[in-house]
Amino acid sequence: MSMNREEKEVLKKVMDNPSGLLCQSDLLNILPNRNTKISHSLITSGYIEEVVRKIKASQMEATFYRITEKGKMVFEPSLNRLWFWVKGDVRTIVVATITALIVSVISKVVSK
Repeated sequence: MSMNREEKEVLKKVMDNPSGLLCQSDLLNILPNRNTKISHSLITSGYIEEVVRKIKASQMEATFYRITEKGKMVFEPSLNRLWFWVKGDVRTIVVATITALIVSVISKVVSK
């Protein structure tokens, strides 16, 4: 997904927040013209995630927002972004290879 300028600016403000978590009102305040379409787009694309926290004193739940690793990669150099995208594939290949080795060993043992 390619982001427009407004989405990148909002994502940068979320990343630069010192607390790391934004409440709903803080997120609305950083949106240009309070355009919630931008926040929904960033959340559904995986750049920002919703975090539900229970407040112990009142047994209420509050939703907070924070940037994901995918969101942080938008502002990283190209080499780091490339590694982020390849990292998931490498993990999948390693798991598939280990599974294939285990299955082949078991099938050789059973066929003897």
